[in-house]
Amino acid sequence: VNRWDLNTRIALAEMLSKQTGATGTTLLPAPDDDWRFSFTLALHNHTDLDLKFTSLATVPVYAGDTRLFTARMRDNWSRVKPLPAHSVQDFAFSGEVPAEQARLLLEALAQGTFRIDPLRGEFQIANGAVRDALLPRRRLGLIPISFAGYCWPIAAHRQEPVTLVQALEAINRLYQKPVFRKTDSGIDLLVNIALPAEADVFPAVEAVGQNKALFRIPAALAKQPLTSVAPQGLRLHLVTPEALLSPLPGNLSGLPRQYFAMQQELAQQGDVNALRRLAWCFLNGCGTAPDPAKAVQALTQAAEKGCTASQYALGLCHLEGRGTPEAPAKGIAWLVRAAEKGNVRAQNRLACCYELGAGVAPDPARAVDWFRKAADQGDLRSMTDLAICYELGTGTAADPAQAVHWYGKAANQGYAQAQYLLGNCYRRGLGVASDLQEALQWYRRAAAQGHAKAQFLLGYAYAHGEGVHQDPARAIQYYQQAGSRGYARALNSLGVSYCNGAGVRKNTELGVRYYKAAAERGHAGAQLNLAFCLRNGIGIGKNATEAVHWFRRAAEQGNVTAQLNLGHCYRQGLGVERDDKMAAEWYRKAAEQGNAVAQYTLGNLYLAGAGVETDLSEAVTWYHRAAQQRYAPAQYALGVCYAMGRGVKQDRKEAARWFGKAAAQGDKAAYDALRRLGGD
Repeated sequence: VNRWDLNTRIALAEMLSKQTGATGTTLLPAPDDDWRFSFTLALHNHTDLDLKFTSLATVPVYAGDTRLFTARMRDNWSRVKPLPAHSVQDFAFSGEVPAEQARLLLEALAQGTFRIDPLRGEFQIANGAVRDALLPRRRLGLIPISFAGYCWPIAAHRQEPVTLVQALEAINRLYQKPVFRKTDSGIDLLVNIALPAEADVFPAVEAVGQNKALFRIPAALAKQPLTSVAPQGLRLHLVTPEALLSPLPGNLSGLPRQYFAMQQELAQQGDVNALRRLAWCFLNGCGTAPDPAKAVQALTQAAEKGCTASQYALGLCHLEGRGTPEAPAKGIAWLVRAAEKGNVRAQNRLACCYELGAGVAPDPARAVDWFRKAADQGDLRSMTDLAICYELGTGTAADPAQAVHWYGKAANQGYAQAQYLLGNCYRRGLGVASDLQEALQWYRRAAAQGHAKAQFLLGYAYAHGEGVHQDPARAIQYYQQAGSRGYARALNSLGVSYCNGAGVRKNTELGVRYYKAAAERGHAGAQLNLAFCLRNGIGIGKNATEAVHWFRRAAEQGNVTAQLNLGHCYRQGLGVERDDKMAAEWYRKAAEQGNAVAQYTLGNLYLAGAGVETDLSEAVTWYHRAAQQRYAPAQYALGVCYAMGRGVKQDRKEAARWFGKAAAQGDKAAYDALRRLGGD
């Protein structure tokens, strides 16, 4: 194998690993000079992916519209279930790259434009892949990348033993810029491999089987032969700060302390970004005890040196009173300094402050200006916020077409919230022609990124056959995806499905657990459903007192059925001491929302003087409201009032009319009364 072929193979293997988060990547030249490859895609819980490879056997790989080769799955999986923290589910792929196309693929990879998109059944070459994969907003934690794919081939083709430092220097040459830097104390790992500066992703080397993971490699270790340092190979972990706050496997558990010490050292050397990261450590207790005051000190130093990210963070500390007394004016001042220098996060937060009147007087028009400045710089969240302003007419004239324009810009760049909201526009026909199929496509894209509301709406569509063939089982899958993210509407729908056996085997006990999970998250419908189960002993033991608790929780949110049933509980003394006055209050709340049963029952209370002063005229008023909604008991009661002159002038003809309406609905008492009046 000549040097160019080896370097090409090494670079391509590493880039496949880096761009896909794969482990164990290898590329071997075939006899016909095609490039054979195999790799394992390691999916972590942080990616929030829910993949389906039901009958998929091959996956095409594209550069633009050019099909390069086909990846073949070595096995099939039906679904990746939600994974515990820091666990991994592997997917193995293999394929061949024709020799004439290998360089085209390598060029695309070198430009950082490779993306894996298995949810669409294909690999794509697309811009922004590295940013999408690694920025904290994607919630990626640890991304293991195997060194074996490109370190061991180097060692295998040299006569003399290769030390770790020699292997890493070879990697530096591949990138044509340093990835690892030799220092007096050892080797520092640098992050400048196609990563944006603000990504805050740090590499750490793990010697497999040696129970070691280091941000900095000591000089003594670096000079040892690679085979003695790591006989089972090395792994490079790209570590996000968020991952350092979670429980880490044993061989990575020392990384938070190392990270903190590294930032301290760099900060003492005047590194502005290290000051910012040091502040983050103090704020979050990463590698040290939490100390917000020290965080503010570090942020102040960095902010005064012109670090816009620190100015933004310092502004938040003053606004929220973290590590310093709350000082909205100072907070806004720091946000303005950062925003005027083009920091999009500061621009977005400043816009939100003006929109909500947080720390400043509300000024929606000014909010729109800052949203636009951030959006013009490509900030996807600000594009979406600007679109919302156009949709609602906040700070600017309502313009649905402009709303769709900005939703579309953010959605086409993969921003899940914009994809969901654009789907809503197509569903409602807002700014575009109503198109349920297009809406579902955008919901699918958002759902693939873990957007719970989009997942729920897809579940609802399959449950009710809206735009798709009705498929209760598939609806359950989407409900489960959304429910796993704590989305209360999905949890309630799962409760309904299990209690009724819709799309799943009936299991009322499990249904009640879903109701409770949604109820505890404040979903009024779930609170009502849980109350009914407790009152009637469905899937759980009867508990009238607990039922009243959940009826009340739902009623206080304005749920009219809960208000009615809470009135019943007080009226009948079910799970609570009987109290006609309290019953009347809850009946009134439900009645004022138009509930016919509550209106009729409230009329009865006024007629009997139970919980309220006797008022026949008021009784007739509520009977009339319920009767107009074709509630037969109210129609009969209203007929009685007219027949006997209770609260109204006696009118046998009007009484007959209302008795007739009730009798037509099968009310026997009304039928008998009508006969006594001599009606038809």
